[in-house]
Amino acid sequence: MLRRAWPGWKLLPKQLKLFLGSVGFLSIIPTGTSGKLTKPELGRSAAYFPAAGLVIGIIGMTLALALDKILPSPATNALLILYLVVISGGLHLDALADTVDGFIGGRTRKQRLAIMREGASGPIGVAAVTLTLLLEFTFLNSLTGPPRLLAILTVPALARWPMVWLAWRLPAVRRSGLGFIFAGQVRKIDVVGSSLVAGLICVYLSLLLGPLNLIILPVLLLAAVVGTGVNKKLIGGVTGDTLGAMVEISEIILFLAIGMIGYYA
Repeated sequence: MLRRAWPGWKLLPKQLKLFLGSVGFLSIIPTGTSGKLTKPELGRSAAYFPAAGLVIGIIGMTLALALDKILPSPATNALLILYLVVISGGLHLDALADTVDGFIGGRTRKQRLAIMREGASGPIGVAAVTLTLLLEFTFLNSLTGPPRLLAILTVPALARWPMVWLAWRLPAVRRSGLGFIFAGQVRKIDVVGSSLVAGLICVYLSLLLGPLNLIILPVLLLAAVVGTGVNKKLIGGVTGDTLGAMVEISEIILFLAIGMIGYYA
């Protein structure tokens, strides 16, 4: 009956595979897809990045509700920031450090890419990571009640949308690595799908916290456009590091935006 009622049933195994692949790639959550996705499939799984981020957010909100019963809010918030680092395997913070080292330390595109490829974080990269964690904790700590829980739920999802935009708009600067996989495979339909999820999340926030939260979507788009321009100017495209760094920068922007909207609403 299901096959007759819904012709799209055949798509479920493939789309579920892509979704689980995105969860497995963006987190340490075991999904059984490690090494099983082809390069094109891994690139197209980017359409599910916001949905995968929502899984991370659901776990984070559940953790917050449990910790709030035994710990003061600041302590819980610190552990939640630690959770966001651990659940991603530290991938995005490492990418941020390499990106900042390269962008600031190099004078030419070639020098910037060479520094980013070294992998060892310099003083500027370490400072960037430290400031990022401090800002995320500070902005999360400024939230209370429903806005705080909803931020924990939605920020991991929304922060992964600009990464999809960058991978669609810019070419990979290397012929290998994660940047090449995603920048070469993300299609317009993938961007539309991820944008739809991000848009629905913003609508959800506006329904619960007020219509001003719809501002978050254009703020995200602005961050993505600025990120695209910076990457294009400094290195001529994207790498896996710059895509990961975009996630951390977006999380800072989102925690700040939700806090400001809540304060002025």
